[in-house]
Amino acid sequence: MKKFNLFGKCKDIYGTEAQKLYDSICWFESPRERKEGLGEDIVVVEELYEDFWKPRYLLDNKNKTAVEFMNGETILQTISEDDIDWKSLEGLPQKAIDKAKKLDAVFPTFVRNYKNGVALVEWQLNPDGRYYMDDDGFGMTNDEEITIYGFIDRAGKPLVKFKYIKDFGELDEMEEEAKKNLRKTSTNMKRKLKIAVWSIVATVLLLVCVLGGKLLKDYLYFKLNPPFEETTIFPDDTKANPSDTTLTINGINIKMIGVRGGKINCKGLTKAIELDDFYIGETEVSQELWMSIMGSNPSFNKDSVMCPVEGVDLVECLDFVHKLDSVSGIGFYIQSHPQWLYAAILGKTG
Repeated sequence: MKKFNLFGKCKDIYGTEAQKLYDSICWFESPRERKEGLGEDIVVVEELYEDFWKPRYLLDNKNKTAVEFMNGETILQTISEDDIDWKSLEGLPQKAIDKAKKLDAVFPTFVRNYKNGVALVEWQLNPDGRYYMDDDGFGMTNDEEITIYGFIDRAGKPLVKFKYIKDFGELDEMEEEAKKNLRKTSTNMKRKLKIAVWSIVATVLLLVCVLGGKLLKDYLYFKLNPPFEETTIFPDDTKANPSDTTLTINGINIKMIGVRGGKINCKGLTKAIELDDFYIGETEVSQELWMSIMGSNPSFNKDSVMCPVEGVDLVECLDFVHKLDSVSGIGFYIQSHPQWLYAAILGKTG
């Protein structure tokens, strides 16, 4: 069964692999398994292997998760070679070192009680001679017990490197180091969580700003630039249009159309805009005129200099009008949107 979260990623309704493992262990009990509480809502599930109980799983009843501490071949699963202090193993029998390299816990291995989120692990690399004793009491060897020690967290992850110690006072130092590393890990996780939360908040705020900005932009555009069909004009019929005139600038004729004033009302405005008489160019600015004033032609389509100039922005247009004023001595300006609408509708209706 699947469900979708807010970000669209498919998620199994039964949770993570650790949660699934926890549920399966809780629902199914094997006669070859036994459970032992280690404190702090942690339970070790031991499995019978060649007449010895092995710590197979760690159950976290608080978080409802489980981890495979050791597989069915007695190979440790939460520990790697990098988690072993190999220097401390120097001088030990090679067969013990080989067991460590293989992460093999075939000999007695124990997870002790948890305290403040930390548990001691005793991993025996070589048993003493009694391990090989026959039923009749014979067969003992002169092997010495070799055990390395480490500390793990609730998920079975090492907090310090496993090492061979000669002075048990080192265990106290290792435990303190493990607790310190656990606190550091917890702090880092909280920091990462905080960064993740703030990243999500920042992303949401950015999306809100972007979408909000677009909505505001669209609102202002239609507020200040109402659609053509939603605009009504009221020309002053008591007077005629000003006479059209033709201006010659740099040898180029520009025909200007006279437009009589009136009122224009656009949807969304509470009051009609009054316009005085004004002039507007009969055509758009040609490439020929632009080149005569600006000295270059930025247009993409240059088939004819009589075509409208293109590829220019508002700043360039304002610069053109300023230079056109300087050359002609006439007060040119870029018509306002209401003037353009008024002239366009008046031109259609007469």
